[in-house]
Amino acid sequence: MTNDLPEIRITTYRGEPHFTWGNKNNKRRRKIKNPNDENAVQRQKAQLITEILVQQEGGQILKRVKVPLEQHITDFLKDASRKCGPDHLKAKEKRLRRVLEVADIKHVDQLDAARIDDAIRSMRQVPASPHKDVDEYPILKTKTKNDYRKTIKQFSRWLYRKNRTEAHALHDLDMEQVRDNTKRIRFQPDELELLINAAMESERTVEGYDGTLRAWLYILAVSTGYRRKELGAITADSFDFESDPPTLTVRIGQTKNKKEASQPFRAELVPALKEFLASREGHVFPNLLKPEPPKTCRMIDSDMEEACIPKTVKEGKRDFHSLRHTFVSSLAASGLAITDIQVMSRHSDLQTVAGYMHSNRGVAKRAVEVLPSLPLPGTPKA
Repeated sequence: MTNDLPEIRITTYRGEPHFTWGNKNNKRRRKIKNPNDENAVQRQKAQLITEILVQQEGGQILKRVKVPLEQHITDFLKDASRKCGPDHLKAKEKRLRRVLEVADIKHVDQLDAARIDDAIRSMRQVPASPHKDVDEYPILKTKTKNDYRKTIKQFSRWLYRKNRTEAHALHDLDMEQVRDNTKRIRFQPDELELLINAAMESERTVEGYDGTLRAWLYILAVSTGYRRKELGAITADSFDFESDPPTLTVRIGQTKNKKEASQPFRAELVPALKEFLASREGHVFPNLLKPEPPKTCRMIDSDMEEACIPKTVKEGKRDFHSLRHTFVSSLAASGLAITDIQVMSRHSDLQTVAGYMHSNRGVAKRAVEVLPSLPLPGTPKA
C-alpha cells in the first residue's frame, strides 16, 4: 500500500506553508498549523499519510474519525425508532446517554468493555431532582444495570454493522447474573382468587384506586394479557360485548408495538363488566397514561399482603406484570398450539399477521375458555 502513497511536499501557497500532493491534474493542499513547531508538522504529516491511505481503501475509517459522537447517537436512535415505540425509544436514549456520560466517552473509538462495565457498576438510583448527596443513593439494581449494558451493547453492535467502527468493541461486555428471586413468576389459580377477593373486600384506597377498581384492573390484566399502559388507554367504548367471544380493543398507538390489538375474554365477565362500566367515564383506569402514573406495584403489593400472598418466594417474585405472565402461562398449560399462544400473547419478537384474530375467531374462543374462572366484584361468592 505504501507504494501507492503520493509524494507529500511542503510548499508555500498564498504566503503560508501547506502540504501539497497529487499531480497537476489533481493537486491537493492542506494548510500547516504551527509551521514553526517541527513536531507538530510531523504529526500533521503522519495524520495526512494515514488519511490518504484510508481514502485509497474506500474512506471508511476517515468517515469514522470525522463523525462526531452525537451524530452516531442520532443515527442509532433514528434506526431504533423503526422497531420500538416512543416510550421505549426515550428510555433507550436516556440509558445510552447516561452510560456515555458516566464513562466519559467522547468518541466511538473510546468504547471499551472494561471502561463501560466500571461506569455501569458505579451508577446509582438518582432521581431527576436529587435532594441529597449522590453517593447516598443506592447502587442500581442488577436488572437495571443489565438494561444499561444491553442498550450500550446494541449501540456498539450497530456501529460495527454500519461500518462506523472496525470491530464490535463491546462484544465481551457480559451481563451480571441476576439472582433467582428477582425473576418474575405467575400467580397460581388459588392465589389469583385470593388476590382479587382481597381487593374486592378492601376498604383501603391505594394510589387513588379503591378496592373495586383495583380488582377489575387485575381481572382484565389476567383475562387479556394487556400491560399497564394498554389498560390505561381503554374506555367503555373499547369493549365489544356482542362479538363471540367478547373483545377488548386497544387502539393504534396505545399498545407496546403501536399496532391495534383486540383481545377476547370470557363471556361470563360481561354482566358484571357492564354494571361496572356504567359508572365509569373517560378512561376506565384513570391516570395510568400520565408521566407519573399511579404505582400498580404498590396496589398489588397492598392486596397481596392482605391476601397473605408472599411477594418473593424461592422461585422468584410477583408483581403487577406477573398477571400477564399468568395469562400466557395459563394458555401454555392448556395445551394450545404454540402458534395460537403467539397470537394471544402479542410478544414483540413474534410475527403476528394482521387480521389473524378475525380469520381465526374459533381459535380465540377456545383460547379464552381455558383461562381460569375469576371472582367478580358485585357477585356473591360460591
